[in-house]
Amino acid sequence: MKKTICTALAVLTVSLCLVSCNNKQAEQGKKLVSSDNGGYTFEVPQEWEISRTDGMVAVYNPDDATKVNVTAYKFDNGENEIISSADYWQIYKTTFEDTFTQMNVNKVEETNISGIPAQHVSYNVSLGQDSFDCQTVLAVYSTDVYVLTLTQGAKTQENEKVYVDYTQAFKEMIQSFRIG
Repeated sequence: MKKTICTALAVLTVSLCLVSCNNKQAEQGKKLVSSDNGGYTFEVPQEWEISRTDGMVAVYNPDDATKVNVTAYKFDNGENEIISSADYWQIYKTTFEDTFTQMNVNKVEETNISGIPAQHVSYNVSLGQDSFDCQTVLAVYSTDVYVLTLTQGAKTQENEKVYVDYTQAFKEMIQSFRIG
């Protein structure tokens, strides 16, 4: 009887450890966001709102409409060929140039998300009278593409005193991004 109770307690202890190891917790002041299918997680500031539509996760600051969109999808270039994140950026950039009135790329640098090589691109776009400061991180793993995009109103002389640069918050989201 004593042996059965000890065995049951050992199994219970191991089970609790496994469950607690799989429960990801956000850092203090942050909340954990996950995709609908559980394909990825990342952390955002606690006060940011979350919305999910058509396979995309959007997180945004309700105070100023700054937004980060996260999408993950399969890429098929019709050639069954694996493409790098740098090459994918060139495809993505062409789409943007066709969409926006003006696009200026400020900086392209190598980074990674969840250990996968990625491109971190900072750029400004205009659409009609509206201008935006944007950053996009693109990672390609086999045929899976992960795109994280920060969009916020452009810094101008009129908003210079109240403008908030979300670059650091975005970098923290990228650093916390986990696939699987």
